[in-house]
Amino acid sequence: MRLLRDEQAYRRILVDFVAQRLSAAAFIARFRHLWQCDGAAGIDSALAMRGALHDQTGFYGLLDSVNTLCETFAHNLPSGRGYRVSEEQFRKEVQSLVSTLPVPGIARP
Repeated sequence: MRLLRDEQAYRRILVDFVAQRLSAAAFIARFRHLWQCDGAAGIDSALAMRGALHDQTGFYGLLDSVNTLCETFAHNLPSGRGYRVSEEQFRKEVQSLVSTLPVPGIARP
């Protein structure tokens, strides 16, 4: 099983996005880059069980869920058509995921 190289990098990106210091496009690009560099897509075993509660999956499960949200949001942005899902709604969904898990350094609403 692989471990994340730098959990703090993920925490910083989540904090910056929830605090509105990053746009959705910048957040998705940075998050996906970290996720792909870590090969974290393969961490969907015990640490990131699909369908489990976030308090059962821990930080890896949270990141897996955020990755799924990123994929969904990017899919709902067809080129030239504008947003079908607002950036603010995406931010609220990420924030609600983050608020379900005690992640140090991430502000609660």
